[in-house]
Amino acid sequence: MVRTPIRMPTRSPAARASAEGMPAISSPHLVRAVLRVQRMDLQARVRLADEVHVQQPHLLYSVVVLHKLGASLQQVEVVLELLLVFHEAMKASGKAWP
Repeated sequence: MVRTPIRMPTRSPAARASAEGMPAISSPHLVRAVLRVQRMDLQARVRLADEVHVQQPHLLYSVVVLHKLGASLQQVEVVLELLLVFHEAMKASGKAWP
């Protein structure tokens, strides 16, 4: 049996152009952000969510509305955790959300 290698799809020029302006989060920043958020108590997480609300309210609203759209509270919690981690990683990287 001959196996053919799997090819990753190439991005279209439009997709490459739109991604070029997006800030990237490095792996070390992401790892440190995961650890920082995991170590936060509830009050610290609320303060961080308040920061997200000030800087990117639509992102936070997108998470909050998931429950009304049928997501369980556990599912919403996972998405909220991701948002907090990415926000923390972006702060640490010194880059800004577009």
